[in-house]
Amino acid sequence: MGYVWHSEHFQCHRCHMQISDSFRIEYGFPICCKCCLPPLACKKCGCSITGTFIEAMESFWHQKCFLCAACNDPFPGGVFYVFAKKPYDLDCYWGARLDAVIQAK
Repeated sequence: MGYVWHSEHFQCHRCHMQISDSFRIEYGFPICCKCCLPPLACKKCGCSITGTFIEAMESFWHQKCFLCAACNDPFPGGVFYVFAKKPYDLDCYWGARLDAVIQAK
């Protein structure tokens, strides 16, 4: 970069927040690590996630998208069960397992 900065003026070129630790140079400008990260995408809808989100099953989800795969209800108390790589509430989990056994016969 070749510049000397006062620490209070050293800020990210994208978000304009003060940079206090790691950063990257992009087109000659400092970019903070938060702005360097690719945006999170929701596992269910594929749209970008801004704000609060749920991290489950090694993926990120909008709160409104993280629902039971069978009944589309939210999970009471945040408790869910995974079957065939999909989240289920307790009742639907056992229903999905039973359906899989019946279809296998």
